[in-house]
Amino acid sequence: MVLQSEPVAPMAARDSSVTVLHEIDLGAHHLFIMSDQSIDLLADEEQAPYVADNVLSLDADETYRLLISLQEVFKQKTV
Repeated sequence: MVLQSEPVAPMAARDSSVTVLHEIDLGAHHLFIMSDQSIDLLADEEQAPYVADNVLSLDADETYRLLISLQEVFKQKTV
């Protein structure tokens, strides 16, 4: 039996001034890059059926710190 899933929508997109710039399907998760420089990471409903359990939202400052930290981690691994 094949289940049809509903489209995934980020939490920040509920604010009409914020739009989704990019959506990246990571398999079991979707990453949304928003116009206000925030990101939302959502697990598919099959992984976490309750919205509160499947959403990670980072504001622009948190997103910046995450990306800088990831850059440092990958820079260390390649040296």
